[in-house]
Amino acid sequence: MPPTRMMITVAPILLSSSGSLEKLQPLWRASTPGREEVVKLLLVQHEVNPDKPDNTGKTPLWRASRNRHEGVLKLLLLEWDEDKPDKRDNNSITPL
Repeated sequence: MPPTRMMITVAPILLSSSGSLEKLQPLWRASTPGREEVVKLLLVQHEVNPDKPDNTGKTPLWRASRNRHEGVLKLLLLEWDEDKPDKRDNNSITPL
């Protein structure tokens, strides 16, 4: 099974968990390698919040930015709830 198809199949199972970190993991994992179609699916169909950081303070935007995934960055910025999406991680590094 191709990785993208597997992610689409696995994402709803991971999203059914009650904790916020568990709900972030599929979006974070899709943002890191630049999987635009999975990011879009998660944002639209599963209403995942792109603002939530992981335990190191990194958001999906941070990962997409560091890996230079322009398409994912655009998708995430369109969904951003805050005035300033340039949140610092736990090491005071910003994504943009």
